[in-house]
Amino acid sequence: MLRHVVLNSGAKMPVIGLGTYLMKDKEHQAVFDYALHIGYRLFDTAFSYGNSQLLGEVLQDNIRSGKVKRRDLFITTKVPSVYLSPADVKDCVSESLEMLKLQYVDLLLIHNPWGQKNLGRVGDGNIYPRDKNGDRILCEHDLNETWSAFERLTEEKKVTSIGLSNLTPLLIDRILSKAHIIPANLQLECNAYCQQYRLIKYCSERGISVTAYAPLAHTRQDTGKTDHGQTDDPVLLKDEVILEMAKSYRKTPAQILLRFLLQQNICVVPKSSKLDRLHENLDVFNFELDASDVIAISKLNRNLKLFPFEWAKRHPDYPKDGEQF
Repeated sequence: MLRHVVLNSGAKMPVIGLGTYLMKDKEHQAVFDYALHIGYRLFDTAFSYGNSQLLGEVLQDNIRSGKVKRRDLFITTKVPSVYLSPADVKDCVSESLEMLKLQYVDLLLIHNPWGQKNLGRVGDGNIYPRDKNGDRILCEHDLNETWSAFERLTEEKKVTSIGLSNLTPLLIDRILSKAHIIPANLQLECNAYCQQYRLIKYCSERGISVTAYAPLAHTRQDTGKTDHGQTDDPVLLKDEVILEMAKSYRKTPAQILLRFLLQQNICVVPKSSKLDRLHENLDVFNFELDASDVIAISKLNRNLKLFPFEWAKRHPDYPKDGEQF
């Protein structure tokens, strides 16, 4: 299996990287450093994750010491929905580059399309504006104007490739109707319990690569508690079909699940701060799932989303019944 995918921008993106959501404590710098040491080159972050400064220090140290070359790294970041106006996009990326200590990022994404009102200035920490009732203060942004701002950043060499996250085909069509640059990548929640067939087919037909976040449908310590609250949803890593398959291949459940996605040309950014899991998640290139096992896993689909973004349901662009994002 190829370890890189060539985006429609011509850039080469590793098919597996490290997701960094919730990894914003000082001790996570050691995790980032170790990940670099064992071969990770794709790091997936976002302005809203609050860890760009920590990651940037690690990247700078490794580049300066000669342990890694900048051209061998692939850094993804995202603009939050509170900063989707063209002026805010530019300021947000400038601040992200400063924190990451980089001259450019390899991939810039619209984090999600459901606009929130910017009550201050970029970088003031108020990326989740709320009204007196505690509800998010939503607003509509013209995504075509946002995309034009992204395109200008590629002209300024601050960004190599541009893409999207958490968008429906309807919204992607809206961007494509006026875009000069076709999105290079769509990042979406995707795993064996949430397989996103229609959305992935839609992207494939338009030359848009896809990256799966939450590829293991991972819950905190497998207790059934997601990042959005308590749930009785089943735990994918403990699914009997996956456990039996792991025994058969002498692999871990996580490796089976990642391999399932990779064999469908879906890039993955699993998140872990455990050093043994970092090794485990990279060790997926020395085996292949049989066609019958791919079919067996495909039957596990439940259209189960761990990240439904409940706060955005009042937004006019939030998906209607049956729309995938």
